[in-house]
Amino acid sequence: MESQMNNTIYVSIYLPMAFYLVYIIFLLFLNFRVRFDAVKSGNLPASYFKLFQGTEVPEKVAVYSRHIDNQFQVPPYFMLTCLVAAQVDAVSILTVVFAWVFVFSRLVHSYIHLGSNNVIQRAKAYFAGWFFIFLIWVQIIMTTL
Repeated sequence: MESQMNNTIYVSIYLPMAFYLVYIIFLLFLNFRVRFDAVKSGNLPASYFKLFQGTEVPEKVAVYSRHIDNQFQVPPYFMLTCLVAAQVDAVSILTVVFAWVFVFSRLVHSYIHLGSNNVIQRAKAYFAGWFFIFLIWVQIIMTTL
């Protein structure tokens, strides 16, 4: 029974990772849609995307593009951290909770970045994500010592 519970906990660390990956794919499609609409409306020439230069980019396109870039800054460390936790047998219910809170912080970050784009609020959400990655690493270290 205990072995089955441990397997469930270890499998559950992959769920926030999978959810976040699907969310990134959603953001990629959203970004494509914003770019497509900008070209279709005549606000941005399609030739801009050859070298990503040559004209001023509409603010919405710039924000969405920057947001996609953000998905390849902190989130890879989250994915790596979760994989390390699973590899070294350091996954607990708390680890899974921290992972989900990280994902929630990234959803909040998206909501702020793609909405009001309040820099202070966005920074808080950004650093909250780092904080939960740090907490998972504390758990990894405490478990492996």
